[in-house]
Amino acid sequence: MKSGSHLKILLIVVILLSLMLLNSCGVVKFPVYVYGLIDTEGNYLVQPEFTGIKIGKEGLYPVRQGFNEYYKWGFCDRNGNIVIEPQYKDASMFSEGLAPVQVYDNSGLWIFIDKENNKVFEKEFKYALPFSEGLACVQSAARDASYNLWGYIDKTGEYVIEPQFQIAASFSEGLAKIQTGSGSAGLCGYIDKTGEIIIEPQFSYAGLFSGGLASVKLSMDQETNDAGYIDRQGNIVIPLIYYNTSTFSDGLAPVLAGDTFKDALYGYINIRNEMVIKPKYYMAYSFSEGLAAVKTDQYENSGWMYIDTEGKLVIKNDYSSASSFIDGVAPVGMVEYR
Repeated sequence: MKSGSHLKILLIVVILLSLMLLNSCGVVKFPVYVYGLIDTEGNYLVQPEFTGIKIGKEGLYPVRQGFNEYYKWGFCDRNGNIVIEPQYKDASMFSEGLAPVQVYDNSGLWIFIDKENNKVFEKEFKYALPFSEGLACVQSAARDASYNLWGYIDKTGEYVIEPQFQIAASFSEGLAKIQTGSGSAGLCGYIDKTGEIIIEPQFSYAGLFSGGLASVKLSMDQETNDAGYIDRQGNIVIPLIYYNTSTFSDGLAPVLAGDTFKDALYGYINIRNEMVIKPKYYMAYSFSEGLAAVKTDQYENSGWMYIDTEGKLVIKNDYSSASSFIDGVAPVGMVEYR
């Protein structure tokens, strides 16, 4: 081995030993992302102790323990008590008594479990979303013409709408977004629970219906201001003038507005398209239970707080990430340096 290679190896060893020494002395610390649960007052129900936590329903929350390739997902209650031991590669929330989870084996397929952690039917999927309005949106893992396509199953695991869509989403108010065509040629429309197309595919993006309205965007170009809202007949009821839009809730919806995309910020409009909370946020989620998570700065690991429907900051804890409230509980993230 050449002397230059010896010197490089020696330098790397010296640097690593120095970092270890500094860390043991408390001089150098590394960021660790941890997650917990808060109530609507900003009080911790579960201190940030998990390496991942997601929105939950029915009193159970998907939680992750471990780091990197050693992590596993399970479920805890609102007090942080583990109810289903971490054992899955991924997990989503319980809804209508069932939850989709990704098995921890080479297949990486998704199954549905009940609250006793029983697999409820044999069929497995490439991906699966929680049940909504009696149906679950799933991606077929069958080694036939349906592979990779999306359809809908009932609680027996049988298809009621056969896999046929490139992309699909959960039902909301009796309609679900689907995409026909793939890539840049794909367009989004809406189907009913029989699988009949109610609103013809014509949008590059389409969101869930809420209060009779759904957010849509014509182009895939994020710098083009062509996002707005349609009604259940597909009529444009709020002009396509925003760079981005999201779901209406509590009578308000977050929109990305500005003279140019570079200057655009998130504010909130009402159903009359009046800007009731002026644009000043770098990110913003829909309201839920009277509160909305907003990002108040442009830095990566900070700035998430909660506002009320008047735009007043009511939870100012400066989280690294935040989610919507369901049943008075929301997951939040913090960065700790250890």
